[in-house]
Amino acid sequence: MRISRREFLKYCSIAAGALGLTTTDLLKIEDAFAKIGNGGPHVVWIPGQACTGCTMSLANTIKERDIASLLLFDIDLDYNEQLCAAAGELAVEAAVSAIGKTMVLAIEGAIPSAATGGDEHFCTIWSRTGGILAAGSSVAALPSANGTLVGAAPVALAANDVIAAGSELVAGTTLPAGTLVANAADRAAMTALGASFTTAISTMYGTDRTNQNFTVGGAGITVAGGDTVEITGGTDQGNSNGQTVTQGSVLNTGSSIANGTIATSSFDRLYLSSVNTSATWTYAGTANNWVLGGGPVVLTAPRAVSGPMVLAAGSIIAAGSSMKTGTRVIGSTTQGLFITNSGIATLFSGYGTTAEANVLAAPLPLSGSQEIFLNGSVTLPPLGGPWTLGGTAEADKTMLHECELFGTSAAAILCVGTCASFGGIPAAAGNRTGASGAAYKGLTKPGKYNGALKQFANKIINISGCPPHSDWIVGTIAYILATNFQLPPVEAYARPMEFYGQYQCNAGPCEWRYNQGYTIAEENAQYANPKGPLTTLPDGIHGIPASSFINSSKLYLQKWGPSTETATLGQRAVGCIGVLGCKGRKTKADCSLRRWNADQPGKYGTGWCVMGGSGCKGCTEPAFPDKVGKFFNFA
Repeated sequence: MRISRREFLKYCSIAAGALGLTTTDLLKIEDAFAKIGNGGPHVVWIPGQACTGCTMSLANTIKERDIASLLLFDIDLDYNEQLCAAAGELAVEAAVSAIGKTMVLAIEGAIPSAATGGDEHFCTIWSRTGGILAAGSSVAALPSANGTLVGAAPVALAANDVIAAGSELVAGTTLPAGTLVANAADRAAMTALGASFTTAISTMYGTDRTNQNFTVGGAGITVAGGDTVEITGGTDQGNSNGQTVTQGSVLNTGSSIANGTIATSSFDRLYLSSVNTSATWTYAGTANNWVLGGGPVVLTAPRAVSGPMVLAAGSIIAAGSSMKTGTRVIGSTTQGLFITNSGIATLFSGYGTTAEANVLAAPLPLSGSQEIFLNGSVTLPPLGGPWTLGGTAEADKTMLHECELFGTSAAAILCVGTCASFGGIPAAAGNRTGASGAAYKGLTKPGKYNGALKQFANKIINISGCPPHSDWIVGTIAYILATNFQLPPVEAYARPMEFYGQYQCNAGPCEWRYNQGYTIAEENAQYANPKGPLTTLPDGIHGIPASSFINSSKLYLQKWGPSTETATLGQRAVGCIGVLGCKGRKTKADCSLRRWNADQPGKYGTGWCVMGGSGCKGCTEPAFPDKVGKFFNFA
């Protein structure tokens, strides 16, 4: 059924009256619907072995705006079991639609990885057909593919079809000889399934790609009107600015990037924005494609391109730039300039030989339970076909399987809660599900990854807590969005420094430790640690309390005992309650400063575990719950 916008708003007006919503609320809803499809950041929130406490914490946020405003205006929450509007098959389709787009994967709950035999699998989260065509794919048989389930029946593949990163290839898929496989991890996965690769392509790829590396000479190359140039890139994950000298084209000083250019790498976008602060980036609606505005950007130093970049007409590739094999030039005028300024008459006579063995030497058919989650794109030959893109019947999918799928194309993975971060209670001794966190399982050395999704450790952020404070969740999401999907500064276990930079006893005022010289007035003061001002991190924005002002090792100098301030505090005992089992001295989080249950944005809360006298349970730590010690001791 199709309805007009007028009919929809009429229905909303009736619904608003029935629900007691104001005109302002209705306008917010209308505004949000107008935004849909305009490229907002996507979030897929997958639940596992969890109590939903983390979702409830998120729902109570008022850090910068309430949850309704967050969902309507800041993010596209494609899937969350409790908060998404869709249900059943529509909910699964909504989640899948985010694959290949700029997306953050949020995981709540431990990830079970064990099966006791037979068909038993722990934590099935939904049922769907097999085979997914990620957003950004170009397949003639599915022209409107935008994060699409293939369905139970196979789909025909044709010459020049491109299967984008994030796609799920399943049984029934056949990739022909001559298929260009861009990503090394994908080539490794295919090799494990019996594939072999070669550097020889012959004339299979037509005449719009360069067949060898060369350095631009003459006066440089200006991309002619109506033409485009797609240059190759290669991000070095070990380099903080994304540059690499071993792979990818290099644009020399004086190169000019024209408006309309598409940059896929956030490293490139951040760099170009630093060269020209007027530059803007608009999401193009597919994969990681962002379009330059506010330009041109003229390079003042050579730049090794981190990811593929499509130069728009008017862009200038300066003399001395290094162009890699496979540079795609659309348009005969610009192709002529490439030939002239390279001195290679046969530059476009087919690929010839690639710089690395990335071409399938023989067909690769997938069968049975074989499947591949693509880390990069796959381009089919321009001649021959048709071939097939497989689809399998509907079947249950486990949390582990779907986290591996969505994690492949996610820009960042947020492990929300201690269960998702370290395994937590579901991974405690005696469990039979093989539960663990994403990067870690229990207490282990930082960087020694042993979790169910350890292959994604370089883009995992742990937001531990049982549950975590809503500020920690929303603050981390806000940082990622504000920095164009960069990860925040983190401590050893990949937890944001802004929230986990200090132990509880140092982060803020603890009403039990009067041996440190605190007065009652200081203990009740909000917004600051009276004994330690905030320290500014290098980004100039986010601060953490300075650890040098308080020595938590001195806490036991006055252990818990009868109060000497009975006139104000009554007969309640004061002093460090570590003797009663409090874990604050070895628990990283800022509960003591931030506190819980704030009543308005920007305000600290009214209390926390220690303020209530129960002591800190160490719930943010990898050791929780098995190895933090007794929750309570007898004094």
